[in-house]
Amino acid sequence: MLQACAPAAAPADSQAGDMPAAEPSISLTFWTHNYEPVVAFAQRKAEEFKEINPNVEVEYSSVTTADLDSRLFTTLAAGTGPDGFNNGGWNYAQLSANNWLAPVSPEGFGVGSDQEAMDLFIDSSLNGLVQDGKLYAVPFEWNALSLYYNRAHFIEADLDPDSPPQTWEEVTEFALKLTKSDDVGNITQPGFQQSYGPGTEWPLKRLHGMLVQAGVDYLDETHTSCALDNQDAIDAIEYYTDWTVNHQVSLQGFEVPGVSGNPFRAGYVSMDLSGPYNPAAIKRANPDWGFKGDDGWDVAPFPQWSEGILKQKASPLWRWGLFVNSASEHPAETWAYIHTMVEDWRAVRDDVGYLPSVKGWMDDPENTKDTPWLTVQLQDLDVGVPVPLIPKYQELAKENLEMLERVYDSVQTVSESVAEFCQKVDAILAS
Repeated sequence: MLQACAPAAAPADSQAGDMPAAEPSISLTFWTHNYEPVVAFAQRKAEEFKEINPNVEVEYSSVTTADLDSRLFTTLAAGTGPDGFNNGGWNYAQLSANNWLAPVSPEGFGVGSDQEAMDLFIDSSLNGLVQDGKLYAVPFEWNALSLYYNRAHFIEADLDPDSPPQTWEEVTEFALKLTKSDDVGNITQPGFQQSYGPGTEWPLKRLHGMLVQAGVDYLDETHTSCALDNQDAIDAIEYYTDWTVNHQVSLQGFEVPGVSGNPFRAGYVSMDLSGPYNPAAIKRANPDWGFKGDDGWDVAPFPQWSEGILKQKASPLWRWGLFVNSASEHPAETWAYIHTMVEDWRAVRDDVGYLPSVKGWMDDPENTKDTPWLTVQLQDLDVGVPVPLIPKYQELAKENLEMLERVYDSVQTVSESVAEFCQKVDAILAS
């Protein structure tokens, strides 16, 4: 066992020559994206792991979210890369297809079999991560989107902060009342900002939930062809883009001079779609901004289509996983470090702001006392629908963003842009 790596104490009367050999020094490299609560948590866990295993040094690094995929894939393809890393679950199919992943080492989790290792986690959190009876990733966060909103903005706009919008149609009504502009027409407070976010996958996540609710999806059931070439999909995409094109309650690249980071957390956006990690991020970005007060923030379930359009309740579901490089020379030790991270579910829940994936945490009576917003987050998790898990996910996300941008830039109508999207996606899938 890895406690494991610490040398055993010698008997008092043993001679120097009888002393057991010291454990060999091991150095592990571990990368995560640069989300501040994760960085602080991973650094602390590296120090704690060193105390338990004095011969193991974890060289931890954070990489900007925008650069993580390209840097990681380049090094893995070269047969190098870190021993362990976190990455979006939407990349799992690509990582697996390239044989870049090492299966979980049960001894790293203090158990004797693969099944015992899997039994440590909530069953639904492992969907798609098990192959041939072996687990190839441990969910670090599993997320569904919820609607976060600024209660002070609601009160100022004569909207009841205790009756937030439940449908997309109500989101539009509220956003129109919440949006503010300066004297020359520049928007200073978007009512419902949703076009920002690192990388190309955020627009896909947000739009995916709306599509599934309307009974459609990006791909067919076999993931071999585009499935957006129908009127229900076109109507949903047109509604999504209208927030920017026609209603102008959500802007491309909205920024506030002198303010870095997420503009909702800084108090400049009225409504935002975000995940269970958002409360911890709000606390770090704006410590004086409390939950539920008249000048605070609040959260509501992910909006749904109104009756007549809604086919299935849904919220976009995605995961960030913890992985071990198949080229690592120390997979058991790397999995043991990962174990120290996921087993400390209280810190994962409270300090990082993620919903833990290990079993048992939901039974804690302190859950809603310390995190009263958890009820809403779990409600959305119950209707979570995973984004398409395909090896070509990044290409799909890129084409989705370009599809939306052609509409935002008035280059094409929604129907024209969807047709081009499907043509390109079909070619990608065929290749």
